[in-house]
Amino acid sequence: MLYFLLPKLTIRRLSKTDQTILNSKNHFSFYTNELIISNEVGSSKFPYDKLYRVYETEDFMYLYINDRQAFLVNKAGFDGDVTEEVSHFLKEKMGRKYIVRFKNRKDGKEQKEGK
Repeated sequence: MLYFLLPKLTIRRLSKTDQTILNSKNHFSFYTNELIISNEVGSSKFPYDKLYRVYETEDFMYLYINDRQAFLVNKAGFDGDVTEEVSHFLKEKMGRKYIVRFKNRKDGKEQKEGK
């Protein structure tokens, strides 16, 4: 149960941090063996097998690099059908460490996958 509260707690914790961090824009590059995240400060590489967990909600993907730190990816930032492609790609790479939880837009029921 606590696991599903983590994204909300992460956002609350971020809202109390430095505005520079909150206002920075990250660029996410999904390669075959690694994820590269870059911004105006620099870039970092994360092999998929080293990511702690990926959590997908209706509007965001939370890319956890450990149990307390995550990058938030706004799905609205993807072009066209890229969201579904990235979601499918990450599901393949992460296996059971990829969790999906959001309401089905058609019937309003909550969808759960993973773990």
